[in-house]
Amino acid sequence: MKPISHNIKTTKNTKKKDKILSGDKTKKTDEEIEKEDEASILKIIKNKKDISENMKSKLIMLNTLKIETDKLKNHDMNKESNTLRNTYEPKYYEFYNLISDIISAKDSSLFSNKLTEDDYKTYNIETNPATTESDIVYEPIKNFWLNAIENSNYFVINDDDKNILNHLINVHSYLTVNNDGAIFKITFHFEENDYFTDSEISKVYHYSNSKNEEDLIKVDFPKINWKEGKKISKSFFDMFDEEECKLEESKSEVEYIRNDFLPNILELYMNFEDDSEADDYDNYV
Repeated sequence: MKPISHNIKTTKNTKKKDKILSGDKTKKTDEEIEKEDEASILKIIKNKKDISENMKSKLIMLNTLKIETDKLKNHDMNKESNTLRNTYEPKYYEFYNLISDIISAKDSSLFSNKLTEDDYKTYNIETNPATTESDIVYEPIKNFWLNAIENSNYFVINDDDKNILNHLINVHSYLTVNNDGAIFKITFHFEENDYFTDSEISKVYHYSNSKNEEDLIKVDFPKINWKEGKKISKSFFDMFDEEECKLEESKSEVEYIRNDFLPNILELYMNFEDDSEADDYDNYV
């Protein structure tokens, strides 16, 4: 699979290179950039008046988890060795999977920390004073993964893909690191659809350690059980096709998934690029 060339302004690396202070043109510090990003996303959520308490609660929780993940990542930035990364990166996926479970409303207990009265005022949430915990319906965020994947501008997405990805309900990822290398696994969970019978599809990326750096040496993935006449080509699902997905394409693909897609999933869903384009989020909720 040859991916579309991507150009995502939400990535940390891009922001660090491109953003500068007005006036003296001095480059902003990483901390300043992080705080601006957090403030911008919360501003979007705050000013969005026509979405429910449930939706705002979810988005605020996702942003909080993202901030915690970024804090964890800071432990291994700018290090000469991958040693600390190998220690901390597997822990990132605990947060990513929790985010995914909130998106899918897998378990209502994940929403036990409701917003406070001050939160209602701060984020312009109109609530019924009679509303109780039992009245709240914990529903999945509709089309979250479809919007995030499409907004990434990385993956090939056609109309059939959109129909299938409407049924993508959860994405889980794991990283295991040892002295010999690492294994990264990503699993896409689907509800019943008109295209294939699989309820989940996984791809596993195997790395070896070469000069203290990861080297992708093999990928494993299942053959999708397409329904008769429903197999599609030039598609997101080419990443699970032996003829289309070669090792070089998989290297680019997994690098993007690990370093851009999963860490910036909330920004991608919200189509958040920079402060001047924040209103684009209106089209995705």
